[in-house]
Amino acid sequence: MHVNQQKKWTVVACLGAISYVLMYLAFPVIPLVPFLTLDFSDIPILLCFFIYGRKEGYLTILLKECLHFIMMGPSLPNFVGIVSNAIASILIAELIFSIYQKKQNWILAIVIATVALTIAMALINISFMLPFYTKVLGMKLSVSIRKIVLFGIVPFNIIKGLVIGFIFKIMYQKINWSKLRI
Repeated sequence: MHVNQQKKWTVVACLGAISYVLMYLAFPVIPLVPFLTLDFSDIPILLCFFIYGRKEGYLTILLKECLHFIMMGPSLPNFVGIVSNAIASILIAELIFSIYQKKQNWILAIVIATVALTIAMALINISFMLPFYTKVLGMKLSVSIRKIVLFGIVPFNIIKGLVIGFIFKIMYQKINWSKLRI
């Protein structure tokens, strides 16, 4: 393997590991859904997308989620949460990356990614994730699933998309990209 390839895969692995660690720097932002926490694990994923491209970005997501699954233990609720987190990471990273690459417009990329993330996660949660969790875990909800989605999932994903997008935008503008490309 060529030295540059080794460096590239080392950086991808490090970004995946950093992304995994950043999952633990998390805090709830919507009291109705305290199980949804805002973390910054998508920042290294976006960084990988912009340094190396899609394939390496997706590998970073895969590495983060595999590490999380191994460390949390194999259980159905953990697996479903990991799949949900991976979908959200893919949506935000892919859309910000592809829209910015085409349009060179941060606001447009962040807004479209946030809207798509919010709609997709609302539909996934109302049709599958929340009904599955309540059934498998035997949870009794004091509020309907629709209200949880409308007043919890939707605002959470709007906040997440905007926060992650704008933090990455600030980072992107501060990075000397000519020195970073390996």
